[in-house]
Amino acid sequence: MLQRVTGGFLRQRKYVRHEDLPLVKENGQVLEVGSISDAYQAQGKKPIQRNIRDISDRKHRDGLKEGIIRTAAHESRRPLAIVKEGISVVLRESPEV
Repeated sequence: MLQRVTGGFLRQRKYVRHEDLPLVKENGQVLEVGSISDAYQAQGKKPIQRNIRDISDRKHRDGLKEGIIRTAAHESRRPLAIVKEGISVVLRESPEV
């Protein structure tokens, strides 16, 4: 399937990039991969070179980064609530204040 889709695009462009493709290894492990296919001229022929790389680690890091940004954005919308919670903690810990 990927070959048919890629072949059609390569006739129109010089390269095709695919992201977030699942690749199932022989042992059943699923990897997230990216693929770049290039068509070029070489000795009168037009070969296609396809590079496939594992992007699982990058996707994991991107997910962590998005989570941190989402949390920071959420917390920045409610700074008074954070200050109020901090004061509450201090008052609970120090009854003489």
